[in-house]
Amino acid sequence: IDIFYDGLQIETWEGRVQGFTTNTSIFSTSTERNYTTFYRRIQPLLKGRPFSLQVWHDDGTEQIQAIHAIDPTIFVKIPIVNSRGQYNDELISYAVMRGIPINVTCIYTADQITHLRALLEGSTAPEIISVFGGPISDTGISPDSIVQHAVHLFSGRSHSRILWAGCREVYTIHRAEALGCHIITVPDAIMEKLSNMKSLDQMSLERAQIFQRHAVDGMLTIK
Repeated sequence: IDIFYDGLQIETWEGRVQGFTTNTSIFSTSTERNYTTFYRRIQPLLKGRPFSLQVWHDDGTEQIQAIHAIDPTIFVKIPIVNSRGQYNDELISYAVMRGIPINVTCIYTADQITHLRALLEGSTAPEIISVFGGPISDTGISPDSIVQHAVHLFSGRSHSRILWAGCREVYTIHRAEALGCHIITVPDAIMEKLSNMKSLDQMSLERAQIFQRHAVDGMLTIK
């Protein structure tokens, strides 16, 4: 499985991943809020690896064009539904008909995957199908059957890749791989854990030390 860094600290993690994704929420909390300026700065670090930028307007054809104009290799990230809850067929089809690489995001249900597969029947440009396995898990529902549905429907298409979005823990990487995902997006917090892996014995010791330190620093008492 390929690890795609999900964030803006490209300089920190570019040596450890196979691709990159961003979203509007990440940009909105950053000091860097212009797609073109950001991309020009980090482009040399990408070294040809996949990179995504997201549209946000419900009538987003101009945004698709603008992102594609920055660099035609960028995957244009399009939510499966718009802000009114309607399928984003017009935007997805607009990109497909022009051979623009797409990353269809915000996918939560098997029905959405079935709908998308039919919509992309004639597509030939690179496409990423982003199933939100992490957020689905947060609801108490297993995402496994939904992810496997995507893997099954898009199998045999060399230009299609299934992505697990929302990595909550390092073990999720193994889980996504076992389900057949090609990609998982990993945020800064999990990238930090990946870069500082320790033995279970060492982690046990450190946890005991932390508990002791907190008790002493907090001046806890029993009697």
